Amino acid sequence: MNRLLKRVGVAVRALGLGISVTAMDRDFIGAVNSALRQVGGVQLSSLDEQGPLLRAAITLESAAP
Repeated sequence: MNRLLKRVGVAVRALGLGISVTAMDRDFIGAVNSALRQVGGVQLSSLDEQGPLLRAAITLESAAP
């Protein structure tokens, strides 16, 4: 699970959407949902389920240049 969270965090930073590291530290799921909204992905309701987290990682990674 930690590996997926790391993949999502790296992808959000790589996208350059204006989401700061501080915002990610303070409210990780809010920052990830903001990034997903900006790229047209499905938002997460929690960080506890592996399937939606993997989908978010793939969506964000595929949107990165």
